[in-house]
Amino acid sequence: MIAETSYQIGKTALSKGQRGCAVTWLKRALEHAQGLPTLTTPHQTQGRDTIELKLLAGHALARAYMFIKTPESQQSLTEQLDVLKRDHGNNPAVLFLELEVLGHNVKPKLDHYFQGKVAPLLIASAPDLIF
Repeated sequence: MIAETSYQIGKTALSKGQRGCAVTWLKRALEHAQGLPTLTTPHQTQGRDTIELKLLAGHALARAYMFIKTPESQQSLTEQLDVLKRDHGNNPAVLFLELEVLGHNVKPKLDHYFQGKVAPLLIASAPDLIF
């Protein structure tokens, strides 16, 4: 499958620090995954695999953007996070990625992130914190 192969190439490039190359292949993986079916019957797993591939490729693409220090990549990072939140909601991988972006030396629009799902998660855990 083209989408899976593109994802594997992009993931490998990202792990080797080749972020520009990773962006190219991960975007290609997402483009090909868009055309794949996502609805499944109890006997099919292809739809679930497609949803998982979109999450994995989108997550890796956001991480690649996070390490590229240009205004365009930071805008692309924000857009990719929005797509991940829209498509995958409260998935822990998406929430942890948002926290990683906040902790990284990226300058995101903090109000953008705290209006979403990160602030409720942090507020919900606040009573357990000991100061």
